[in-house]
Amino acid sequence: MQCHQLEAFAMKVSVCVVTHRRVERLHAVLQDLARQRRLPEQVVVVDIDAAGSARPVIGQLRTSTAPLRSGASLAFIDDDERAPGSWLGQLLDAATLYRAGWRYRAYA
Repeated sequence: MQCHQLEAFAMKVSVCVVTHRRVERLHAVLQDLARQRRLPEQVVVVDIDAAGSARPVIGQLRTSTAPLRSGASLAFIDDDERAPGSWLGQLLDAATLYRAGWRYRAYA
């Protein structure tokens, strides 16, 4: 393991999933996040549907209204994207290697 990989592994990261009326896709991306080789410290779901269409999916999870963890990096993924098992680890490796800022954006 290279130095930047060790640094990336030690990083605390929260993943923010933005969703809007795509319950099945939200469920799929949340399953992907639960299967990451490098698990996030926290997953935050932002439901931008005024009707709250994500509630049934979120209700199945252990939820809290805690704010983002202090000092955590923040990665974003949309509800219509997929995250293969190495997604978060590779994202953090690249961010550390190239000294990227504290916010990362995933593209599938």
